[in-house]
Amino acid sequence: MKKACFFAAIVSLLLVTALLMAPFTVSAEEGYPLEDLTLSSASAIVVYVDPSVSGREAIAEGIDSVLYAKAADTPFRPGPLNRLAVGLAAMKIIERKDIDMDTATGEYTYSLFNVYVGGTGLAVANMEFGEQWTIRDLLRLSMVDTAADAATVLAYTLGGSVQLFVDEMNNVAAELGCENTYFTNVSGGDDEGQYTSARDVYKMLRRAMDYPDLVEMLSVSEVTVEPVAGGYDRSWPSTNKLLRKEYFYEPAVLGKTGAADGCYSLASMAEADGYRYITVACGAPTPDEQYPDTIALYRWAFNRFTYKSLLADGQPVARVDVKNAWQTDTVNLVASRPVSCLVVNDLDEHTVSRKVTLYEQLLDEDGALQAPVEKGVAVGKVELFIRTDQKIGEVELITAESVKRSELLYIGNSLKAFFLSPWFWGVALLLLALVVAYAVLLYRYNHSTKRRSKAKKYRSLK
Repeated sequence: MKKACFFAAIVSLLLVTALLMAPFTVSAEEGYPLEDLTLSSASAIVVYVDPSVSGREAIAEGIDSVLYAKAADTPFRPGPLNRLAVGLAAMKIIERKDIDMDTATGEYTYSLFNVYVGGTGLAVANMEFGEQWTIRDLLRLSMVDTAADAATVLAYTLGGSVQLFVDEMNNVAAELGCENTYFTNVSGGDDEGQYTSARDVYKMLRRAMDYPDLVEMLSVSEVTVEPVAGGYDRSWPSTNKLLRKEYFYEPAVLGKTGAADGCYSLASMAEADGYRYITVACGAPTPDEQYPDTIALYRWAFNRFTYKSLLADGQPVARVDVKNAWQTDTVNLVASRPVSCLVVNDLDEHTVSRKVTLYEQLLDEDGALQAPVEKGVAVGKVELFIRTDQKIGEVELITAESVKRSELLYIGNSLKAFFLSPWFWGVALLLLALVVAYAVLLYRYNHSTKRRSKAKKYRSLK
């Protein structure tokens, strides 16, 4: 029995390992078709970002619009793309401990080199043993470049240990709802147990945009570090070539690259003419193919979609019956706010379908409101759909006007409802049954009394 259990455990472990080692499997594409556009990247996602909403709120409420997704939930090894989680975990610890990034420092030691950096073959900043950097410089280089030594010192200094910092990275991913993500290191090393997905990377980058410090770090084309002790001043270019001359793309604002297991990835954000998009292209087979993919996806998004008003503030959408009101039998339900959505340029607004849902707890058994009705009361909601099942917007419906109650109608309807209610008929039937029973008993009693009187009279005559 023990041998069988042991064998089953080994088989399970091999299956999990095979899953993580396996190449991308392309699932069905989501969103709009790319028409003639062909991607080299095995996984990709394009998301319209509402600039007025924070990343935390957008992720929690599902406010951003996924315009295109290809194998977006397929796991892949992120490499240095895991620095998005490093940055989020670092900011969380910095806020919790109230750390001053410009005065607090971290020191590179032989033990950190020996355990986490030496012999890995990872890119480094050539930090010297005993060299000290501010937390800001450690974080900046970790986000801009792929230096494993800087990221390790940052993690050890903020987390108390590298493993505790990795645990914080996984906590951050879980809080964001990243269902296909797990981290095992901060350096971006190609560990078999470390993986993420294009959709999860979007969530991490979206959340990173809530932090001005991280936005600044992810948007520079070069970073310069001035050690507090030891070492020497030096500069590194960003690994994101969208911000440099090789693949410079003017609308690009920020981004982070990753490379592991022969797959190359890029997560970025671009903005132009008031439109903001996040694009994640993962699993390109060569070091530069993720850049043409990313640029092509941005051009597709910028040229294909328009922000249109689909419902105006106060626009009538539906009507609901009202009882106990003399002047009207219905009241208009209007949009509580304007609804504008990102849609394809050639969308026919008449093809947008509406699904109205009324809040049943506010209605009576006939689906009507009972007067009095106040203006501006939320009575339901309307959802907007295109292509039958693609939801593009939602807004609450409120009453357009106040409706007074007619006391005469109220009393009359109350009496009518009382006389038609099951309770009334139940009581009435019960009373009728009691009357019938009383009549029967009375009849029997009188009949019995007469018989006894006749019998007594008969006996007296004898």
